[in-house]
Amino acid sequence: MMKINFLLFLITLNLLFSCNLFFDKEEEKDNKNRYPIFNAKVSWRSDTKFNSHFYGVQNGKHLYSYENISVIAEFQYDLKKSLFRVMKLDIETGNVLWRSDNLPKTANCSPVLSDNKLFLLVDDDLLYCLDADNGNILTVIKINDNFSNHRIEQNLISHNNFIYFGFSYRNIYLDRRITGISRIDINNLVYDNITEPQTIEPEMFWESKYNSRVMSLPVFKDNIMYFMTYTDGILNIANRDKTLEFAAINTDNKEILWYKEIFDDDGSGHLLINDNIIYMMNTNVSAFNLTDGERIYIKSASGFSPMRALGSVFYNNKLYYTNGNFSVRGEGKNPNVVSLNADDGSLAWGWLDYDCFSLGVVPLITNDKVYLPLEYGFTVLNAHTGKVLGVDRNFYGQGIFGVIFQYNNLLIYPNRNKDGYSNYIAIDISE
Repeated sequence: MMKINFLLFLITLNLLFSCNLFFDKEEEKDNKNRYPIFNAKVSWRSDTKFNSHFYGVQNGKHLYSYENISVIAEFQYDLKKSLFRVMKLDIETGNVLWRSDNLPKTANCSPVLSDNKLFLLVDDDLLYCLDADNGNILTVIKINDNFSNHRIEQNLISHNNFIYFGFSYRNIYLDRRITGISRIDINNLVYDNITEPQTIEPEMFWESKYNSRVMSLPVFKDNIMYFMTYTDGILNIANRDKTLEFAAINTDNKEILWYKEIFDDDGSGHLLINDNIIYMMNTNVSAFNLTDGERIYIKSASGFSPMRALGSVFYNNKLYYTNGNFSVRGEGKNPNVVSLNADDGSLAWGWLDYDCFSLGVVPLITNDKVYLPLEYGFTVLNAHTGKVLGVDRNFYGQGIFGVIFQYNNLLIYPNRNKDGYSNYIAIDISE
């Protein structure tokens, strides 16, 4: 009798286990087939390997990006085995045109291209400068020690042979901390001595009235820089009432064209210019007149905020971006791919994949289609309605901090491999 009961127990257990497997498989099958199939046409895959969340920079048919050499356990750096190097890709073919020498530091921002030179921010606030033609190191730049306890933000950007960045330091003469935006004139650098870093004193381009950091990328139009400060009001309760500074400055003479103090946003996102309007994409969405900085509207984006989105795209009078919302087996409620009406900031449509992690990718939109390299497949949406046109589950986007580059009919993006690293892949979208 005991044997029979034990046998019945095993049979019951096996049935339960089989049912669970059956339903899991059905759910997985349903997930894979819930959207139309998009068969991506692969043009090339690069012979590269990286996992940096700093994206590359494109110049025509060339792409400059980082490549990992080694990752040392417990985040210790082995100077004989560099953590990364820089590479130059031919976007048409995927061929690597050159690889730089191994760099014994960690990259702290995306590469910046100016006057055929690449500028890289690495550990210890050092700036490496490489020749864009061959990858040779031209110089290494160090901030003068008079700028005590200085910090260079991870937002380097170039404009008219200047490198701009958020900057703060302790002024030993005034005995106070100074925070704002600094710049370096690259024409004043020496490029023929790399035996030791050259020491420079960056020019203070703008100083914050409230000692607030500038962490997002400034934007430029007609030699005018537009930027905002960061208040940390979302994560830090003590800063909820901190003032966001928003300004436009002439880069030729540093004249402040307008300056606004904003009390209902936090500076956690980014700025976008289209025609004579500048959009502030933070916890809320706002539009301002580019000429005088007067606000046109502010719209609460609760549930679909562009906060910390890598960037937005303006297309056919709509704003497109991704955000940090996620879904596990359909349990997500708020969209992480969003389209807003640019006229008033209202939601046009939003979409959330059935299984999707937090996104940081900037959408690429062309021919009324939105292209997105999601964690679980390369996805194509209708730009007007948000309807899913197709998903190719054979590809895995980098997920966060991914940027899609375009050259003619080729879309180039980081495709994640099973080992956790990524290589660049080119998809031909010609019809």
